[in-house]
Amino acid sequence: MVNSAHAVGKSREVTGRRGLIALKSWVDVAEACISVTDTGTGIPPDVLPHIFEPFFTTKPPGQGTGQGLAMAWVTIVERHRGHIDVTTSETGTTFVLRLPIAEGGNEPEPLAFVAGGTANG
Repeated sequence: MVNSAHAVGKSREVTGRRGLIALKSWVDVAEACISVTDTGTGIPPDVLPHIFEPFFTTKPPGQGTGQGLAMAWVTIVERHRGHIDVTTSETGTTFVLRLPIAEGGNEPEPLAFVAGGTANG
């Protein structure tokens, strides 16, 4: 959401038009899905392979830590065996988060972050 807001703000500086951020959620067979779509400036092709790397940011100093998407990757993909799909162009970006729905009422153990790693993983 924060990245979408920044992208929409950047787009408004260029175009003068207000942007849009859309959230959707749905269930797809055995996955809970959430999408975040924005009408921002998109992610440049040379940047896209790096967006989930810890501390990677294209924002000026003081405006981004490079931790948001890295933590999303660890939590959704590595910890909960889900997926993150990204579609981007010069007119916006869509992230689709897919989390498996636990069978038999088993819920994943909560993830706790501490300096230098995770408390339980």
